Amino acid sequence: MQTAGRRGYTDIVSLADVGDGLCASVQSSFRNTIQIDCGSQQGGRRAAAGLLRNYGLFPNRNNAFLLSHFHADHYNGLVRLSVSPSIPIGFTRVFSPRLPQFNERRDFLMRLFTLNVMLLGSDTGLMEYDLMKVVTRLNRGRRPQFRFISSGETIDFDGSTIDILWPPRTLDSKVALRTIRRSIEDFDKAMEEDAIIRELYQRMSNDSLIDDYLDDTSSNDNPGSGRHDDVARVEQEIEIYPKSFRRAQLPKLVAKANESIREAANHLAVIASQDNRLLFFGDAEKLEISRVVNDLVAKGRTKYYVLITPHHGTHWHDRLGRLVCVHAISSNGPKLHSKTKSGFKDISRMHHVTYWNGDISVPRSFFSPTWY
Repeated sequence: MQTAGRRGYTDIVSLADVGDGLCASVQSSFRNTIQIDCGSQQGGRRAAAGLLRNYGLFPNRNNAFLLSHFHADHYNGLVRLSVSPSIPIGFTRVFSPRLPQFNERRDFLMRLFTLNVMLLGSDTGLMEYDLMKVVTRLNRGRRPQFRFISSGETIDFDGSTIDILWPPRTLDSKVALRTIRRSIEDFDKAMEEDAIIRELYQRMSNDSLIDDYLDDTSSNDNPGSGRHDDVARVEQEIEIYPKSFRRAQLPKLVAKANESIREAANHLAVIASQDNRLLFFGDAEKLEISRVVNDLVAKGRTKYYVLITPHHGTHWHDRLGRLVCVHAISSNGPKLHSKTKSGFKDISRMHHVTYWNGDISVPRSFFSPTWY
């Protein structure tokens, strides 16, 4: 594995200004790219445009996509791109977080995907909720290799290793489990009052693709027993969700349920590192930040060249003060930039914020400085 101090190695980490969302591209010295998320609260169009700007810097070769968690504002840009026939970008490999084992696993996933369908539909007009369907469309019918990931696993990226630090295989945190159960209760209250979300949930209950996410044995080169091969079937599935499900504004109880589901999903988001070149915290909550930093400190892994800050720079835990980095990057926009935590300035030489700095590209110089 190549280290950050090795001469002659070049990485480029680019974050597009997509508003309140994330669109991060990591290019290796071999000009292959791993894309981390592509979404925005300001809509799929903005996220898609950001990804195209990033890929204007990089040749389109052996690309991979890593989804940190199943929030619409982290992959609605892919949905937008997937309906543009002239877009040349595709992905040969796709990684998404494995849903940990816990009692309410299926109940939570059903509710999360129901809300994603509603939110994606209001943004793009497509009711796609399954990541593999989106990427298969983007690849013009060619199915990528797909893998669920959780802590302790690795992704090979052009001779270096991306270590998955979170989520765990089994969720045992009382705080996270309590948040998940509360989100299910909030969703069920909204479903009692709102006929649209109730009908959508019933339709989702009959979709067998939910089982693909719950079947960990299918998370390799042949996910879902070939269910994603048939693009015509994908088109038919999109059509079962009519335009009547789209909402210009979510009713109060539905909005509350959405916020609860989002907070719960944050506890299950991917945290990953690439030796001491990159540390990515996704939308981690304080609990996960504390646990992961404690593990990194115990292993002596406290120095990083690039840190992508937790939840767009708005989540902080004092344990982060044990880390040091050259570049801390927060991807946020008009809704979140005012909540950016000042602590990231203290642990970095430079703290970049897309709201203020626009698109950010951090290259590793050909002769890497011994910054650590």
